[in-house]
Amino acid sequence: MAESILIHRLRFHSGLRCGSLAGDVNRQLDFVPGSTLIGGLATCASRVNGPEAVAEFVRNLRLSSLLWLKDEQVYVPRPPLASVRLEAESRKRIKAWNWIPLRAVASFVRKGVLPEGEPPVLFEEEGTTSVALDRTTNAAVPFPRKRLRPLPGVEGLVVGMVPEPLVPLFEGALRVLGDTGIGGERSTGWGHFSPVVYEGPEAEGLRSSLAGGSDLYMTLGAFLPKREEVPSIETAAEKNPSTCWSLWRLRGFVGESSDILKPTVTCLAHGSVMPFRPEGEVLDITPEGAPNPVLFNGRPPSLALPA
Repeated sequence: MAESILIHRLRFHSGLRCGSLAGDVNRQLDFVPGSTLIGGLATCASRVNGPEAVAEFVRNLRLSSLLWLKDEQVYVPRPPLASVRLEAESRKRIKAWNWIPLRAVASFVRKGVLPEGEPPVLFEEEGTTSVALDRTTNAAVPFPRKRLRPLPGVEGLVVGMVPEPLVPLFEGALRVLGDTGIGGERSTGWGHFSPVVYEGPEAEGLRSSLAGGSDLYMTLGAFLPKREEVPSIETAAEKNPSTCWSLWRLRGFVGESSDILKPTVTCLAHGSVMPFRPEGEVLDITPEGAPNPVLFNGRPPSLALPA
């Protein structure tokens, strides 16, 4: 089925809430994974076209994590490693580059060349602590929260590869999601945005990278390999020394006000570099007692990195 490459800039009205990593309640994400966006889009797609359209929508969509746009320059996740040995000072500098300019990715992966200048400052982080009530013991349970507030001139960016028949549903769901918001504290204004089609100077380069061929590909979202892809990943480093990846453990609750916890999913993080175009799969993770099917989409878009 033919796919359309859809790129939207998200103009946040204020900022957005982020969740925590599984197994570590005191460590907060400083990004929004595609699974969060897909969950919100699925809910909105159900409101637009009914629940019967959601399963097909989630299974066939490829969606990036929330990327960033600053001064018309696209920033994507920095890969975890480079292909060459770097000096200690260079390795220290790398840690400051959580996000890297799109045009600098290939040189970084293949040659270990860091972008010029200083790392971009894309948003402010606000950490707070709240208290929830344990329904079993009625005890107060503190938990940390983190908010991201994009700086002036910075917008979110999301990349979707959508089967053409589902394009109207995707665009309608994205508009509804902007009105309802993503993340927590939406009732107080967090997470709301206005989506606008991105037609900036890097749009064509991004589309070309998403559609092009290469010996290396970088994931833009959580990648859950298909069974037949696992052997290729296990032997990837032998075939191409530029191959690199890191792991995520993601979880969340079913629905907006539910206390039913989804199973933890271990997957490859955005920014992982593979010596093949990642396909990925969708996993049914519906927990017992859930009022509706719950799917985890591990099929992100991936950038072809030029030689």
